[in-house]
Amino acid sequence: MRILFVALSKETKTGARYTEEIIRQALSERHEVEFLYPNLRGDARLTSLLYLSCFGYLPLLKRGLYDLVFTSDNFVFADVVYVQPPAGQDAVLTWDEMLFTKSSKGHFRLLPALANSPLKTLISAHAQFITNSNYSREVVRRNFGKDAFVIYPPVPTHLYQSLESNRENLIVTISGLNPRKNLGLIAEVGIKIPEAKFILLGYYHKVHVHILEHIQARFRTSGLGTNFVYVPSCPAKVKAKILSRAKVYFHPTPFEPFGISIAEGMAAGCIPVTHDSGGPCEFVPGEWRYRSVEDAIAKIRYALETWNIRRATEFRSLALRFEEGRFRNEILDFVEEKFSRSCRMAGKLKPKDALAFSGGES
Repeated sequence: MRILFVALSKETKTGARYTEEIIRQALSERHEVEFLYPNLRGDARLTSLLYLSCFGYLPLLKRGLYDLVFTSDNFVFADVVYVQPPAGQDAVLTWDEMLFTKSSKGHFRLLPALANSPLKTLISAHAQFITNSNYSREVVRRNFGKDAFVIYPPVPTHLYQSLESNRENLIVTISGLNPRKNLGLIAEVGIKIPEAKFILLGYYHKVHVHILEHIQARFRTSGLGTNFVYVPSCPAKVKAKILSRAKVYFHPTPFEPFGISIAEGMAAGCIPVTHDSGGPCEFVPGEWRYRSVEDAIAKIRYALETWNIRRATEFRSLALRFEEGRFRNEILDFVEEKFSRSCRMAGKLKPKDALAFSGGES
């Protein structure tokens, strides 16, 4: 099968892009896959915005050359869309929100607004949706008026083959600097737990450096400047080593669609303390989900006091169901079933041939 894989970036900086990379690898194992990315040159912002506003339509022009078009960017024309919404209760799946941000002004907002409406209608009518959680499934229903098939995202559980029993009073958060991630809560909670250290790991966004500066300032003015450490864009092995020293993984973001980093913290043996909303409700036990700042502080303190290797092993077991191999198989099964079904409907493939395509009878 010839597949066109469309994406807005080749760089793996976030959980969403990590998932995208695993999808690309899985599809390439069995099929001929070609990739389509924006080709941006120069620093002209208006030119770049104009190009990106039109990029979502480009796969439609190339559709006849491929058996299937796949994307994980939900503002791109495709046959199959793996939807990974932004965090936040008010999440909407549009170019304006996800690509150009709400801070865009004037004509910079007009371009995506003009591009979004017809593209959204086109995608709604044509695409089949996969989502990374049941919560995200509802986001798709709200935005596109269509149902979706849930395939939980991959988690790099292979980085944690064994659990460290000697742990520090260390709380880890993994997140890029992003206004939607509510990272200021790290400081609000951290200054109330002086007996513990907090580490923030994640991609450094220069445009949002004020978020980091705010957190650092809150710790410093409370006399706890050494209790907070920021580690930007660290390698996977460094991340795994830090998580394996920690007792708690703290996620300050409400209405997270899934939370790959939460599940990764669990795989490392950390107790997850997450907001009681969004996708994490589907795999984080209720006793560790908070609803207020005071609740978060209490749960983190309790986690620090009660962490033990038995509890760490239980959380690791919960996370292992999201391992990468499971995700690869489920994505391939979905794509190949869709291709077989499409061929049968078009009269190109008989039922027995479709059975052979999927690997024969079990």
